[in-house]
Amino acid sequence: MPFNLLLFPLVGGYYLLITSRFTKYIHQRIDRQRLIFNAILAGIFLLVLATVGVRVLKISFPEWAQSIRDSFPLQLPYTGTAILSFLLGIIIAHISNLFIDDTKALSRSIRFIGNELEQLVRSAFFNTALISFTMKSGKVYVGWPLSLPRPSRGSYLSVLPLISGYRDETQDIVFTTEYWDLYQERQLGGEDDIYAGFLLVLSVDEITHASLFDFDVYERFNQTPDRNIGT
Repeated sequence: MPFNLLLFPLVGGYYLLITSRFTKYIHQRIDRQRLIFNAILAGIFLLVLATVGVRVLKISFPEWAQSIRDSFPLQLPYTGTAILSFLLGIIIAHISNLFIDDTKALSRSIRFIGNELEQLVRSAFFNTALISFTMKSGKVYVGWPLSLPRPSRGSYLSVLPLISGYRDETQDIVFTTEYWDLYQERQLGGEDDIYAGFLLVLSVDEITHASLFDFDVYERFNQTPDRNIGT
């Protein structure tokens, strides 16, 4: 096969890796050299599939295969095989997305190569646990993560706050705002979206500390908050 035709399976392999939910979140997190290497491996896989497919087509439908070959503007050897390998990358990527859940695929990528914050958010997300976020400004938010962090959509986290406050001069947390009562008031008022207007989008770069939040542990070391919060 001419070397210039090898570009087709390489591009097809790259498209497959960055489009299929099974692979795209992992490959959005790895370095460029490894991405290129994996794209080459995927391209080889697609080229093998295309070669087998073309051979089967020639054996089973020789006249049809010849008519397709004659319709190509370029009559270089293996042109059809190379183009088919590219098309297979597109087809496999989109067909696989029909059967792969996006959230599960993202969770899988975080489990394998996610950083510490992403691992923490993943654990809290699936266990409906609270996370305490301390920002560079000293502001503290305690809430539930609403989604898993997506590497292709910026370094931000969506959080539904339960309580918020700040760290004082001694780095103790002082809570000043409780959101749970507001949520309950809206629910009793019959509002459709009781959380509207309270969603927080936190910049990962502004977070200095994050940890799972437990009221019992907090009471042992800090002032006792209202135990009706979140219950």
